[in-house]
Amino acid sequence: MTSEKTELELLQKAQNGDFEAFAELTEPFRQSACEFLSRLTDGDSAEDVFMTAMLNAWRALRSFNGKSSYRTWLFSIARYAALDHLRKIKSRNEVSSDDEESTAAVADIRDDKAHPPSEEIENEERSQIIDKVLKQLPEPHRTVLILYYFQDFQYSEIADTLGISIGTVMSRLHHAKAKLEKALKPYREDLI
Repeated sequence: MTSEKTELELLQKAQNGDFEAFAELTEPFRQSACEFLSRLTDGDSAEDVFMTAMLNAWRALRSFNGKSSYRTWLFSIARYAALDHLRKIKSRNEVSSDDEESTAAVADIRDDKAHPPSEEIENEERSQIIDKVLKQLPEPHRTVLILYYFQDFQYSEIADTLGISIGTVMSRLHHAKAKLEKALKPYREDLI
């Protein structure tokens, strides 16, 4: 997509049943949505949850009214798919609060050639610690942190995605940062 006009054209085609236009409209958000879902769920399930979200978005596409951006709408659907996934896992008693394997699959955006291997290992360890601590936070706090810091959403986009006011976003973000800082204290030496 090169412009808003192109996005609008693709959206109109998709709403008229053109799945290829829908795929072209959605594909630019795949990587960031999967990273978002990876931090909400476990890394191994992110792609599956994204595919569920895609199907849900396709089914609900005619209801998209343009009050928010397409990205915001898609991330909202992805969030609900992640919450449904987590509920299913919890109902099967397969949830482990300290599942370190789930943090190992976080998407790696860094260029491996840019840093020495020892630095890469340290960065991976930091990332695993942060992901482990994020998963300990309540879902509303975890979600606003991920959207704000990892997906670069603005307050208004977060509010639209979560269906809450900007004031609530600001409040949740404030409390989430405080909880995150407290939860990271035992790992302070590992993060420095």
